[in-house]
Amino acid sequence: MTASIRRGRWLVAVAALVIVAWPAPAFAHNQLVDSDPADGESLETGPEQVELTFLASLDPDGAELTVTGPDGASAVAGAPEVDGTSITIPVEAVRAGEYEITYEVLSSDGHVVTGTLGFTVTVGEPSPTPSPAPSTPDAAPTSPAAGPTVAAAEGGDAADEGGGLPWWIWPLVALVVLAGGYGIYRVRKARAAQ
Repeated sequence: MTASIRRGRWLVAVAALVIVAWPAPAFAHNQLVDSDPADGESLETGPEQVELTFLASLDPDGAELTVTGPDGASAVAGAPEVDGTSITIPVEAVRAGEYEITYEVLSSDGHVVTGTLGFTVTVGEPSPTPSPAPSTPDAAPTSPAAGPTVAAAEGGDAADEGGGLPWWIWPLVALVVLAGGYGIYRVRKARAAQ
C-alpha cells in the first residue's frame, strides 16, 4: 500500500471521527433543561429561590426572570444571578396558590430563549380578597403589576426559530473542506510525479 493511500485513509478516518464525535448541542439553540422547583410541582412551603438551568451558558446582561404570585403581584425578593448555564432569583412565596415563572435569557450564542412555567404552594397565607372595582363608567379597570410580560415559547425553545444553521451543517462543512484539501493534495502529488 502506498503512502498516499495510507494518508488518504487516515484523513477519511479522522473526518469520520470528527463527524461522529462532534458536540451537536454546541450548535443547537439554547433551551431550558431543568428547574427548581420543577414545572407543575406542588410544594407545602414556598421555595426561597427559583433556579433555572439551560443547555448552554447565559449572558448575565441579557437575563430576565420574574415570579408572579397567586394574587398577580411579584414574588421576587432580589436580583437574578447568572452562573454559567444557571439563573437564580430569590423569592417570597408565602401565599398558597399558583406561581408563574417567566424567563427571557440571552444565550452566549446570541439567541433569546423565552418561556413560562409554574409551581403551586399548597399551604400558606391565603391570598387577599380583591376589593370590588368602582362602578362608575369613567373608571378604568386596573391590574396589579406582574413584571415584564414575555411570550412563552413552547417547550422553552429559542424564540428565534430558524434563526441559525442546523447543527449538522458544520460537520458537513468540515468534511467538504477535508475532502477538498485531500483532492488538492492528490492533484499536486500527481503533477509532481510526472
